[in-house]
Amino acid sequence: MLIFRMKKIFLLLSVVFLFTSCGEYQQVLKSKDTAVKYSTAEKLYNEAKEDDSRRKYRKALRLFEQLMPEFRGKPQGQKLSFLYADTYYELGDYYLAGYQFERFVETYPE
Repeated sequence: MLIFRMKKIFLLLSVVFLFTSCGEYQQVLKSKDTAVKYSTAEKLYNEAKEDDSRRKYRKALRLFEQLMPEFRGKPQGQKLSFLYADTYYELGDYYLAGYQFERFVETYPE
């Protein structure tokens, strides 16, 4: 009986965690605050690098896609462009990664 209750509690906590974590990402995705999007995207990218998580790379990519037009020509744009291209590479989309790396080199030749 105790084990059954513990399983139910664990399942309930797992479901709650799943919905709250997805909700935070969705809020950032819909947000107009580029600073929050940038820090979240960078955090997701770094976490994905650490644990090789394709899911986190995909989430970071969606944020990078929204941020690219906002940071074009700004100091953060160089780092953002590189992370954007590298995210495609890490996801195995070598065609788009190559294209984005070419754009990066053309835009920031130094």
